[in-house]
This record gives sequence, structure tokens and C-alpha cells, in this order.
Amino acid sequence: SLSACSRSLIQNYTADYKSWNLPSNIYDKMNISISNPSFMDTGTGYCRGGLPIKIAENITYTKYIADALKEELQSLDIFDDKSKNVISIKLMNVFFSSKLHDANWTIDGQYTYNEKTVEIHTVHEFETPWKGGPACKIVSLEFPAAVSRHLRSLMTSKLFQK
Repeated sequence: SLSACSRSLIQNYTADYKSWNLPSNIYDKMNISISNPSFMDTGTGYCRGGLPIKIAENITYTKYIADALKEELQSLDIFDDKSKNVISIKLMNVFFSSKLHDANWTIDGQYTYNEKTVEIHTVHEFETPWKGGPACKIVSLEFPAAVSRHLRSLMTSKLFQK
């Protein structure tokens, strides 16, 4: 039904840095650049029974994650769109599983900053119910948490160790 589809929109990201316990004063002001992803990034995936799970306004996963990173950097007061310190984002893959007892979002990204590159691979696991419609709704609701986990792994990675 149409209502099941519309309920599986991925919601906007909200900065989560306060729960990350980041070391203070290790980050310089930085800007963000985006490289083309290594996969067909439409910001849409298909759940059980072909139900689409997509980001509102037809945004790609790359743009969603870049916007989320920008929001985190702004919250930490270290985003500066004029900074020569640029973190480059290249998503390698973003996908989900809605399987019972094995539901997850997987995000693989390659990030470059000050000539250092790291690959960040995160899997955000969660439970889904048996029925397809409610399971797909949960998949969409879990994406912001999956992005938060991914960005936390990035911000605490060796990329930023001086």
C-alpha cells in the first residue's frame, strides 16, 4: 500500500557528538569535499516485498552522510567552509538487511584528510519484527543511528591523530 511506502522515509539527521566522548582540542577547523561513490548511490534501497526505503527529498546516501558530518562538525564548532583542511568523503557502499534476527545497516567509506586515508566499515545491528511493513519502517528509522555510529568511528579514527 502507498501508506507503507511513505512510512519508510529516512528521517533527517540530528547531531549526536555529545554521546561520543570525543577528545577535546584535537581537531582543526575543517571543510568537506565529496568524491563520487563506488556504487550506484540513489539513496534508495528495497525492503521486504519490494517496499522502497529512501531518504526524503531523493537525497543520496553520500549527501546525507556529508550533511550529517557537516552538522557534527558545526556542533563541535570546527566546520569552516573556507578551511584548507579538507576531509574528502568517498562512500564505497551503503546497504541494509531487514532479515529477522539479522537486520543491519552497513556503511563503508573511504576518507582522506591531510594526505592520510582511512577506510571506515561499520555495521549497525537492530531487531525487526516478522511483518514486512513494520520491519521496513524500523529499517528506515535506524539509518540515522547507523550514520552516527559510522561518523563516530570516523572522528575517533587514526585520521585525526596528530
